Amino acid sequence: MPALQAIARRISRSQILADYQIAFEQASGLPLRFQALDTQAPKSLPFSGYAAENPFCALLSKTQEGCRMCQAVDTKIRRRNGTQPVTEVCLAGLVDTAVPVLVHGTLAGHLRTGQVALQKPEKEHFSRIARTLVDWGLQTDLSRAEEAWFHSKVLEPVQFEAFIQLLKVFASHIGMAAEQMPAAQQEPGPPVIQKAIDYIAEHQQEDVHIDEVAKTLNVSVFYFCKLFKKATGKTFTEYLAEVRIAKAKNLLLNPHVRISEAAFESGFQSITHFNRVFRKLTGCSPSAFRESLRSGWGAESPADHFLVESRG
Repeated sequence: MPALQAIARRISRSQILADYQIAFEQASGLPLRFQALDTQAPKSLPFSGYAAENPFCALLSKTQEGCRMCQAVDTKIRRRNGTQPVTEVCLAGLVDTAVPVLVHGTLAGHLRTGQVALQKPEKEHFSRIARTLVDWGLQTDLSRAEEAWFHSKVLEPVQFEAFIQLLKVFASHIGMAAEQMPAAQQEPGPPVIQKAIDYIAEHQQEDVHIDEVAKTLNVSVFYFCKLFKKATGKTFTEYLAEVRIAKAKNLLLNPHVRISEAAFESGFQSITHFNRVFRKLTGCSPSAFRESLRSGWGAESPADHFLVESRG
């Protein structure tokens, strides 16, 4: 768990996440954040202070009753720590979605977005919301709350689903980038190991041999193998394979890159070897992995979930 927490911290601070947040918020008008997996309740609401925060949510977050409503949704999402996207609908009819970010098959956190309406706000709907909030003891100007609610971002269900599909690609890409941050990179290690990791990152596309790396670092192969395994928990061969497969998965995100191109560009010398190692580390073939990126939500989409909730 400590190693996973370290990876989550690096994701939170990464430039790739910052770039995605800017691009996604400009394209969709919705907030986006990475929320690390944590059993503790967060200190603030998911999108508090974000430029794209829903004005109604921002107003209500200043009240105890509004926080109660938002925290109820946040708690439901955080409790469902599976490997599939999760969508919840709040009392105000606004949708929040969490898309899992997996690192080496383990959940590291979620890409969170939402505070969006998937149908046009109606005055009758707000009347029901207001009655509930008043029953809770809401201490705010309801006319201001109503005005803010009617300024909520509204998307067609198919539009929102398209943005979630985009987040699934983002999540896969971020997870793959994190997989290229092996355990030895999460916390300071012996200088010789850091140099070895840097060497592998720079030469992974080449036919790298352990004796060459040891020679470059001016240590014996025996000493290097022992030190590397102690620092990373993996043999040199295992580590190199993981780095190469992470690079290949990243390349396979591009539908225009052939599987054979991904294999050779990530450092494998034969397709047969690439297929064998890919299946061993991911549990599926390269072609099946690529197909999984196209599979989408399957039978149930976020829009389907919202429509069921709103009818209930």
